[in-house]
Amino acid sequence: MSIQVGYSYSPEFAQHNKSGHPENQDRLQSVWKGLSASKILPSLKEIPIIPATVEELSLVHTPTHIEDIRRFSEMGGGMLDGDTYLTSASYKVGTLAAGAGLSCLRSVMDQKTQRSFALVRPPGHHAFADHGEGFCFFNSVAIAARAAIEMYKLDRVMILDWDVHHGNGTNSIFYNDPKVLFVSLHQHPLYPGSGFVHETGGGKAKGTTLNIPVSPGMGDIAYLRLFDEVIEPVVNKFCPQLILVSAGYDAHWREKLSGVRTRVSITGFAKMAARAVKYADQHAQGRVVALLEGGYDTEVLAHSVHATFKVFQNEDHIHDPIGPCQQAEVSADDLVAALKQEHGIS
Repeated sequence: MSIQVGYSYSPEFAQHNKSGHPENQDRLQSVWKGLSASKILPSLKEIPIIPATVEELSLVHTPTHIEDIRRFSEMGGGMLDGDTYLTSASYKVGTLAAGAGLSCLRSVMDQKTQRSFALVRPPGHHAFADHGEGFCFFNSVAIAARAAIEMYKLDRVMILDWDVHHGNGTNSIFYNDPKVLFVSLHQHPLYPGSGFVHETGGGKAKGTTLNIPVSPGMGDIAYLRLFDEVIEPVVNKFCPQLILVSAGYDAHWREKLSGVRTRVSITGFAKMAARAVKYADQHAQGRVVALLEGGYDTEVLAHSVHATFKVFQNEDHIHDPIGPCQQAEVSADDLVAALKQEHGIS
């Protein structure tokens, strides 16, 4: 069956750039070059980006935080913290990134596309309501989720975050919101050091946060088992009307940003994307919106994004030019058992 898949992208994202920093313009430029060379672009629908307004940023962020980012950027930028930089163009680029997520959301909700991917930077899932950190200052996926609830009157939105780092900003923003199911697969121990199994949501939102702290050495087998035995029953209980994906690709086995890593392959990312599509087809009228988060090996990143687009187009055969990790995986037995007990999964 033919599926209309859309994307948003702008070369202006390159204006937020710091030479030598891992989160730099080369990341997204590599993705764009890879998509262009693969000849997939003519089969995709370009979704023009409308930059996010202050009102739209305010769906998630405090007025003080928004104004601080605007003023800091206007003054020429600098280091927001030890990891996060701003340039003179960063505020504009941040509104463009959030706007790309919103533009993809509108395209899917208005049935112009069924699935879409906002090719943005900087990432956003470490941005809290009142501050930024971890390369992030506006939380684009959170803004899209809140817009889906406020503007499209949805009652159940799922955010699936498979970036190797815990989306602590997104976790915080929706921890007490029963309308958002936040699912995060992230390596632990690793920055930012949050996202424990027992953190499952507060008050009426108990059970709508599913934190899955995977151990270094876990890879495709463990991740897909976690999807099938833990995530799927939680999704089936929640019945999301829309699935948003914080699509980070730094759980790949070749990623070198820090330490001993998880061992996901490009094929593994494709299979995770396929499960997101499956959940959307079952519960959300097929509606999936992905937003790019991390991924710092530019070759891996480009091939992983391409594979995700192919999955969104219902392609069964996914080419992985880098291949799987050759090291044996760490077992997920204990983690699966702990998650099932915490979330009442039989």
